[in-house]
Amino acid sequence: MRILLVEDNPEVITMFRDLTRDLPALEELHAATDQAEFHQRFELDPNRYDVIVMDLMIDQFVPLSDSENPQVPISGFKLIKEVLDRNPTANIAVHTQFRHEQMILHAFRLGARCFMSKIRTDADTLLTNLVKLSRGELIIDPGFSQSVKNKIIAYNDPYLTILKDDQIELIELLLIDGMNVEAAAELLEYQSAYSVNNKVSKILKMIGFKKRRELLAHAKKAGLKAALP
Repeated sequence: MRILLVEDNPEVITMFRDLTRDLPALEELHAATDQAEFHQRFELDPNRYDVIVMDLMIDQFVPLSDSENPQVPISGFKLIKEVLDRNPTANIAVHTQFRHEQMILHAFRLGARCFMSKIRTDADTLLTNLVKLSRGELIIDPGFSQSVKNKIIAYNDPYLTILKDDQIELIELLLIDGMNVEAAAELLEYQSAYSVNNKVSKILKMIGFKKRRELLAHAKKAGLKAALP
């Protein structure tokens, strides 16, 4: 396994090296602390690494694109996008001290396949995640709320990926046993059951299904579970 760690904090790099020292499958672990190192490690061979682990706050990086302002630091979010532009099959893990729900969802929406906390991730979990990630598996932290899990699953489903978050929230609500459109309208603060039906009809049209039960059956099969807003 070849791993590229995109990180500008020397202490984190040392910690990561220590934690992965006993990873049997590890062939290479390279760290890119600035733009020059990243260029040397990734841009010259975008398909070299099985796993790319990156922070979201990288002060020493500027955009890869020549059309961007080279004086403006790049965020980890934009780096995810640019890495995937060069290698659409790259297995990216976000490794950060932040754990805000919207940051997690945005990273997965952009194409990350794993979100690991620098503070909470233990050695066993880190090693297990790296092995799974190298195989292209999607890794969803069991500590995420069900609604976050549902959205991550939807982002990676060939049908549901085009839906917006509020549409996914409507589906997960309708998955509750006994839920009707009137109750859903009240819980989601829609104007009426008619509004819910219109939104469901729009979802069906977007993804090519004809019936609501067909949509909900697919959502269950994909792994979505009932959740309240």
